[in-house]
Amino acid sequence: MATKLDGSADQLSALLVCDCAGTMSIDGAALGEALGGASPVKICSQLCRRELPVFEAALGAGPPPLVACTQEAPLFEEVAGEAGHGGLRFVNIRERAGWSSTGAAALPKMAALIKDAAFETQPTRLMSIASGGQCLVYGRGQAALDVAKQLAGRLSVSVLLLDAGDAMPLSVANVPVHTGKIRGAKGSLGGFELFIDAYGMVDPSARDAMRFDALRDGASTKCDLIFDMTGDAPLFIDGDGRDGYMRADPAHPAGLAEAMFKITDLIGEFEKPIYVSYNADICAHSRSGKIG
Repeated sequence: MATKLDGSADQLSALLVCDCAGTMSIDGAALGEALGGASPVKICSQLCRRELPVFEAALGAGPPPLVACTQEAPLFEEVAGEAGHGGLRFVNIRERAGWSSTGAAALPKMAALIKDAAFETQPTRLMSIASGGQCLVYGRGQAALDVAKQLAGRLSVSVLLLDAGDAMPLSVANVPVHTGKIRGAKGSLGGFELFIDAYGMVDPSARDAMRFDALRDGASTKCDLIFDMTGDAPLFIDGDGRDGYMRADPAHPAGLAEAMFKITDLIGEFEKPIYVSYNADICAHSRSGKIG
């Protein structure tokens, strides 16, 4: 007895509509047309009482029905549970449309409410991300070296000093140290690529202060994680929203410690939802060679 309707987006498979003892004016033919069906929608009058067998018949007729009544949802769920069925869906067309001051003129809103309740979203696609824990600490002076030493127990750490400042030469070279300024960055967790100017490697023979080899522009490197403690503008437009990119203000020890704790957990395999699908073939900007 359930009206079966199929739509390309809405997937209305089983629908039960009740006019609540005649207190709503619902045109079954008009509702069926509004829902894109080929036949009128059967309108019950006492689905929760004398017409309950209609609901019971719908339970075994196919997918769980969509019931256009929320007041009696506990009753319908109890009946369905006793029959070994679940997955019911409900929508309120009474208070939200049929009992409104517009009365019968609210039928388009009823159809919209039903379509919205029947719509089934597709599961979000997932992509796998692997992080081996290769972390670049980007900062200034001795503070950056101290953080790198602490992270080195959990991560594979290297240091890029924007400014050597008060950094002292390492007595034990347990982390690679370089100098340079990141002029560009791309990628995310497990796959960052950085482009560095004024790049140089530390001079191992430095005694009283850190020195570096001849500096050069245009260097590049890759890493899984970035720990940015320069206090400058973020490397990415989305700021702290980039997975695997952690920023911390070196002037705030509590925030610095929290960021260090978080980044040490970013090792292993992760799953990330894919919210956007990009097709260059149908993109006007791509066809025109323009960045959009």
